[in-house]
Amino acid sequence: MMGIMMLKGINPMYGIFFGFAVLAYHLIDIYLPSLHSLTRNPLRGGLLTSAVVGISMLIIGATGGGGTLSVISIDAPRFFFALIVSIFDIVLVYSIFGMMIWPFICSAWKKISETKDMPTTFLAITIAGFTTAITIYVAALWTYESIIWNADWPWVMWTMGNNGRYISLTMIPILMLLAHLKHQYPDLPSLENPGKKSAAFAVGILLIIPISLLAGIHGQTYWTDDAAEVLDNNMEEGEDFLFIHDGTLGMHYLYTFHTGIDDVGQRNITGHWRAPDSGWQDELVNGVKMENRGNLSNVQWIVFAPGTYWTDGYLEDWNMSLLGQADFMNGGGNWEIWSTHVREQEIVPF
Repeated sequence: MMGIMMLKGINPMYGIFFGFAVLAYHLIDIYLPSLHSLTRNPLRGGLLTSAVVGISMLIIGATGGGGTLSVISIDAPRFFFALIVSIFDIVLVYSIFGMMIWPFICSAWKKISETKDMPTTFLAITIAGFTTAITIYVAALWTYESIIWNADWPWVMWTMGNNGRYISLTMIPILMLLAHLKHQYPDLPSLENPGKKSAAFAVGILLIIPISLLAGIHGQTYWTDDAAEVLDNNMEEGEDFLFIHDGTLGMHYLYTFHTGIDDVGQRNITGHWRAPDSGWQDELVNGVKMENRGNLSNVQWIVFAPGTYWTDGYLEDWNMSLLGQADFMNGGGNWEIWSTHVREQEIVPF
């Protein structure tokens, strides 16, 4: 499990904490037989772990700690509403439906309630603990980003979404648990041998295939990938660019330029983001400096997201270098790149 966490780019310190938790669990099971009712009872162990993790995270957030979790102390009602949506999104959509385990949930649950051993309990508490933590984190993330961007609530949860990469951390433990139960109870329906659940399993596959094909064909692409390639091919060392996008997901889209422009650090390229109504043109033209904002005096390129444009008419020294179109999966509409020194015919094709 620690290896999975590291592969997913999670802070290694969390992996170390998980390692100590696993060690503590085994030591308690070995040296405190009186607690076997917890360490060898999957339902009790899982529920207790979920409660401890959940309450701990809520307390940390309510007291203003935990980074993103601190949003609980800022707007608790919004967070708890997001938590309800997050439970539906994480547990039902991505776990039960997305991992194709819904045909086996009921039968597996019955066997779990009858099982009293350490391996089953260990897998159960691992799944319960991580699922609880991820569900609360996603709710906090939605709430936090809706506040810092002043985005429409609750629609920002739909805009932000959740691609399931967080909860996929539990996929291997879930499959291991199902395989372990199958080994203990050979008649139990499983992914390898659905048995009487074959029809339900087939329906699940038929439902998930179109979604998977759509994701596979389209891929995880953004229109900003094309814009970043143009900037990568044409920006000179030490130049800045300005990205105009509304508050919702503005910083997320700006980050995609970082991965699309090669050697941004060595080339000393800096990207700035501004919302359309932020007064950015006054900053650009008159050199107005605003608190907690980067200096736009070195901006030579402007990328306009679909639906955005100059607020007070375009400047004479600026030329539209490229007009692009975002596909319908990225919201559609035209995006533009303007520059002070490159005209359209000079753009390097991509």
